[in-house]
Amino acid sequence: MRTKEIHNTLTGRLPQGVYAIKKGIFCYILAGMVLLGLVYLISVFWMYRQQDEVRFQEWKQTVEDVYSNRINEAENNLRALLMVLRENPALQQYFLARDRDLLLETSHNLERKLSQEYHITHFYYHLPNRVNFLRVHQPQRYGDRIERSTIQEASKTGDVASGLELGPLGTLTLRAVIPWYAGGKLIGYLELGRELASVVSAFRQSDTVDGYLLTVKKQLVERKGWALGMAMLNRSADWSAFSDRVIMINTLPERFAYLGREQGEDHRFQNFLHRFIFPENMFYMIYDRPLLDISGRQVGHLVFVHDELKELLLARRMNNCFLLILLGLAVLLLVFYYHVLRKTELQLVESGAVLEESRQQLALALEVADLGIWDWRPLDGDAVYTNDIFFTMLGYPPQGDVPFTMKQWMDWVHPADLQEVIAIRELFFDGDDNCYCTEYRVRSFGGQWTWIRDVGRVVRRGLQGEVERFMGVHIDITQRKEAETQRQANYENLITFMETLPDAAFLKDGEGRWQLTNRTARELFQIEDYPWQGKNDLELAEERLGWRRSHLSCITSDQEAWQVKEMFIDYEEVLGADGQEQVFEVRKMPLFFPDGQRKALVIIGREITAERLAEKKLKKSEQFLAQTQQIAGLGSWRQTLPDNAQEWSPEMYAILEFDETVKPSWHTFLERVHPDDRQMVSATYTDAVLSREPFCSEHRLLMEDGRIKYVLERGETEYDDTGKPLQSIGSVLDITARKEIEQELIGAQQHAEAASQAKSKFLANMSHELRTPMNAIIGMSKLALETELSTEQRNYIAKAHHSAEQLLGILNDILDFSKIEAGKMGLEIIHYHLHAVFDNLYNLIGLKSEEKGLLLHIDVADNVPDILQGDPLRLGQILVNLVNNAIKFTDKGSVSISVELLDRTEEQVVLHFSVTDTGIGMTLEQQKGLFQLFSQADNSITRKYGGTGLGLSICKRLVEMMGGKIWAESAYEQGSCFHFILPQQIGSPYAEIEKQADLAEIIRLLQGTRVLLVEDNQINQEVAQLMLSRQGIDVTLADNGEEALAILGQQEFDCVLMDIQMPVMDGYTACAEIRKDPKFSELPVIALTANVMAGDREKSKAAGMDGHIGKPFREEEMFAMMARLMHPESLMPAAKKKQAVQEPEVKKAPIKEPVSLFGLTGIEAGKGMKNTMNDPEIYRQVLQLFRKDQGSFAQQFQDAQAGEDPAAPTRLAHTLKGIAGTVGATRLQEEALQLEMLCREEGQVQERASEEQRKEQFRKVVKELDAIFAELDRFFG
Repeated sequence: MRTKEIHNTLTGRLPQGVYAIKKGIFCYILAGMVLLGLVYLISVFWMYRQQDEVRFQEWKQTVEDVYSNRINEAENNLRALLMVLRENPALQQYFLARDRDLLLETSHNLERKLSQEYHITHFYYHLPNRVNFLRVHQPQRYGDRIERSTIQEASKTGDVASGLELGPLGTLTLRAVIPWYAGGKLIGYLELGRELASVVSAFRQSDTVDGYLLTVKKQLVERKGWALGMAMLNRSADWSAFSDRVIMINTLPERFAYLGREQGEDHRFQNFLHRFIFPENMFYMIYDRPLLDISGRQVGHLVFVHDELKELLLARRMNNCFLLILLGLAVLLLVFYYHVLRKTELQLVESGAVLEESRQQLALALEVADLGIWDWRPLDGDAVYTNDIFFTMLGYPPQGDVPFTMKQWMDWVHPADLQEVIAIRELFFDGDDNCYCTEYRVRSFGGQWTWIRDVGRVVRRGLQGEVERFMGVHIDITQRKEAETQRQANYENLITFMETLPDAAFLKDGEGRWQLTNRTARELFQIEDYPWQGKNDLELAEERLGWRRSHLSCITSDQEAWQVKEMFIDYEEVLGADGQEQVFEVRKMPLFFPDGQRKALVIIGREITAERLAEKKLKKSEQFLAQTQQIAGLGSWRQTLPDNAQEWSPEMYAILEFDETVKPSWHTFLERVHPDDRQMVSATYTDAVLSREPFCSEHRLLMEDGRIKYVLERGETEYDDTGKPLQSIGSVLDITARKEIEQELIGAQQHAEAASQAKSKFLANMSHELRTPMNAIIGMSKLALETELSTEQRNYIAKAHHSAEQLLGILNDILDFSKIEAGKMGLEIIHYHLHAVFDNLYNLIGLKSEEKGLLLHIDVADNVPDILQGDPLRLGQILVNLVNNAIKFTDKGSVSISVELLDRTEEQVVLHFSVTDTGIGMTLEQQKGLFQLFSQADNSITRKYGGTGLGLSICKRLVEMMGGKIWAESAYEQGSCFHFILPQQIGSPYAEIEKQADLAEIIRLLQGTRVLLVEDNQINQEVAQLMLSRQGIDVTLADNGEEALAILGQQEFDCVLMDIQMPVMDGYTACAEIRKDPKFSELPVIALTANVMAGDREKSKAAGMDGHIGKPFREEEMFAMMARLMHPESLMPAAKKKQAVQEPEVKKAPIKEPVSLFGLTGIEAGKGMKNTMNDPEIYRQVLQLFRKDQGSFAQQFQDAQAGEDPAAPTRLAHTLKGIAGTVGATRLQEEALQLEMLCREEGQVQERASEEQRKEQFRKVVKELDAIFAELDRFFG
């Protein structure tokens, strides 16, 4: 029988039963495919309908968004433009003046610009009673009352009103109206309008809409007015196209032209995607949007159309392709099924058993489901029967006929899972016939671990219950395991995130049950150890009575959040663990499933108790600030930008004296500012805003009654992240009282300065009267020292000369003390020898100590350096004062001066000076008055010893100025010791060359040098030329600065001696020009001037001059400075050589002076001789030149006063002063100095008084000159 079935199969003749099975299976397959096709067609049709609805809704929303954005943008532009126009002062001025022509002229330019940039077509000015004052776009029409809704809304609200309105010509216009205020009073209305057509014109360039139709209800317009409007707008339309509406704009394409006419009795555009495939082949979307005016009345329709034919054709082609693919797949599937059936038939014929056929089907199902099957018969051995998927699902190649064993399988199982797998398997082997299921990891072919689900069952047991057959399948669950791992990780991340939040966080499900909380929330509700999860607030309120109110409040708040369906913010009060109420800001976000069902509620609560308390505290602070401002009279203001709206505090109103009903504004504030200060105040504020700096302005306010207030205004401006100003805040302080006090202080200061000037003038006069005899003493003693004297005579005269110079120094100290009081005392820092200071000290006080029979000791420690840097004159003055006092108050015994080294660095030493005596000493009470002005120990000492009490005060001031300190130690009738400590710089042996090299060595070094002498006075020229040329110096003369520049351009020089005041070009200008040339940067330039004030020295230095020599100049000073500036490096070796080798002393021959020279009235011949190197012949020549050059001074001065050069008189007086000093005419020099100073005052406030003083001083100078000329004429015969 089996052989016959195989034969029939091979010959194509199948058994009848097999053929019937094949036919039945094929019919079922075909019916199933037909059914699937119908389901597919229905699904496709339903899907298309859903897609159409979605596409239409998306398109409709897009159109609506574009239209709304354009309308909103246009309204915002109109509002912004109205605000700008409202602030235009010119428009406001012409409108208030009711000057229609000027207003039209100004507005016409604005209207053109607004039309070009913002498509403005309507521009109105209305009076407060809403009567039109001017139509800028139609100036011939005015005077009619406007009753449109926009102006009524603006009048009602007092703010900008805007919206769509239908005009009498049927045009739809977007209008905006704003009230116009001036000084807080309504003066009228401004109105702008823009045609709706210009707003929706944007749809022409949009791909969203292919055309639109703008219509208006017929009952709202008249046909005649509509026709006129269409003509004005150059549009053509048919009044009868529709029965209930009239077309205003039609941009529909030609293929949609039929939409522009009525299609039936009830013509309505249906908002949907329309399909008219046959016969019109139309596929488009249409959206009919009603148009509402500002009052909410529907006035028309805006119909949008979008052609979808291209999308339809594309979708049709895609569907056709998809159907073809499905048909092809169906055919292939039929062929595939036919092949499977054919194969199955052959297997059935070959096996002859239905069970074998089922096994093949099961194998196919396992293959499709990707299940690895295993079949283990433990009693038959370790072999396991599997299918190919058993291996391929793990990446192994199929085993084929090679047997697979259970041992191999156990080697693949993960070691961590092996024992659990064996235990579960043994449990089933022991008698459990239920389904075996476990999950574990298996090593794949690549070495990775693959998760599998092992499902099996004991299929057959033996008589003794032993397992004979154990079968099951393996399922790859790696992806599921990875997904579970990821879900678990996400859950843990969510928990971690919530726990790290500082705020209280809750998660409730859609039914309000608590699912998740963080630690902050649990601590807040005190539920750390309470079973809260899965319960709602109602259950918790019943279980936790102490928290009932909080839970019930949560229920109400949650319901509100579910109802709003978006983020909901609420404020809830919770009783804290300490019994205090805490305020929380609670944010609740409801989540929903796609079908609208509640999904979850996310709650975040942040405690704001401190913020609430801070708000209350802030309110109190604001009240306190307002009270403080009221007490202090300080007003404050705030101005928002760019609308310039202002807010004033009550004190601001009080300062400005405005009633609080006045609306604050910038213009109102400027009305109170003084007219002369308005521009400054406005510019200061504008500059501060632009520069992003705080501003401060002190200005005046002009009150209504004419009073003037002074105010100090300060403020700052806040900016956003882009640098745009947001608002300004500031304060205004009334400083009128302070200004009045300042005026009084200024008057008092002027009186004090006048008193100070009077004191200075007194000191100057006193100094002048004392200096005259002192100069005679010093000069005569100096002349006597230059004659041949005996040793004793020379000693006496030298001491007298030094004492006179010291007395002159004390006189200078009196003036210096005045400078100390004024803070103008300066110290001179030069190199000096300490032993020279003590030598001079000994010469001054040695004779006095000998006369009193006192021993005088001077002890300088060996480690004290001799060459120092400081002010030796001030140091000597301190020592002289202290030693004189010691000698004065000591009748027997000794006076000791000592110097010790306290500290030393590389550049500085600290010296301790002490002056000790064995005199009368002082009590503690007497020591308290030391170092005070005009104070001595007591009145008895003043009567007995004399003195002014100024010396110790000056010593104290000088020591402190030099960075030291001074004090005294004394015992009554035992003596006193005065100490002072001074820091001094360590000097260099070669730093001050004029103190290291003698005049002969200096002159030797200067021989052969080339010097340019720039001097306009011939006498000074001759004196300087003789002094220089006699020493072998080559001299070139120049009369002014301009001539000097020309000579410097042609010749080279080693030094330039430059007078300061010269005609054509002065010395300052000439030196500045010299320094501009780099090749003259190192050329020494020395100033020669009779002005030796500190200010003149600073001016010389600023002009680039290297040194400064006063007139009349001395040869020692001149040559020393020239050598120092020209050859400092060559003089130091010479100085060192002089220290090593003592040259023989060169004695000067006695000067033989004609006696008649010293008998000249008005001329100090000794001083003149000294200025001419003690050469009588040179002195005579200088006197002759003086008589010749200055003989015409009076005429030259008068001509200079009448001339055009205002500096000429000053220059002539200055020249006379210098020459007089050179020849020794001291009194004439002083008179010429006064005349020069008066000439400098010309052009000042006291011009009349100065003119009279100049004339009087000029007469004194001429008188003195005439007397001197008479003497010179008598002398020269």
